[in-house]
Amino acid sequence: MYCWTGAYCYNKSVSSENTYSPDFLVFARDQNSIVDLSNLKVEKGKKLEEHIKIIKDDLEKAWKITKEEFNLMCKKMKNRIKFDVKKVPKFEKGQLILLKTRNEKLMKTKDKSLNSKLSNRNIGPYEIKEIDENNHAIIQITPSKTVHFHLNDLIHYDGDFQPFPDGFWLLV
Repeated sequence: MYCWTGAYCYNKSVSSENTYSPDFLVFARDQNSIVDLSNLKVEKGKKLEEHIKIIKDDLEKAWKITKEEFNLMCKKMKNRIKFDVKKVPKFEKGQLILLKTRNEKLMKTKDKSLNSKLSNRNIGPYEIKEIDENNHAIIQITPSKTVHFHLNDLIHYDGDFQPFPDGFWLLV
C-alpha cells in the first residue's frame, strides 16, 4: 500500500548529510504545496534565461554536494568491508579437521528428532586429502568416500582421536 503522506513528508524532509531535500535534488527548487502558495514571492522583470541559469547553478551545486557526500559514504563502506571480510583459515594436507554442521551438505543428514541445541555443532575428525586453488578441501569421510568442502566450513582439530586407526584399512 502506498502512503501519500509518508512520501510527501520524505520528499520535503531535509537530509542531515547534504542539507537538501529529495525534491530540491530532482527539481532544483523546493516544491510548493497548496499551503505554501500563499507565501510565494513573484519577482518581476526576471528573464527566462536568468531564471534557468539560477536553477541550473543551484542544481549543479546541490548535485556536487550530494556526490561528495555519496563518495565519502562509499569510502566508509569500503573501509568497513575491508575489516569485515573473514580470512580463509590455513590448512595442510593430512591435517585432521572438524566439519561445521550448519553446512548445507550436512543439514540433509542431520537427525531431525534431536533438538538443534542438543546436537553437536561440529562433527569429525576427518582427514584432509587435498586442497585445491579455489579454497576447497577434499575430505576423507569414510575409507571409500571423499567430499569437497570450502575451507570456511572446516575447524582445526587438536584432539588425539584418529578417524581411521592404524590397521583399519587392512580390515576393510
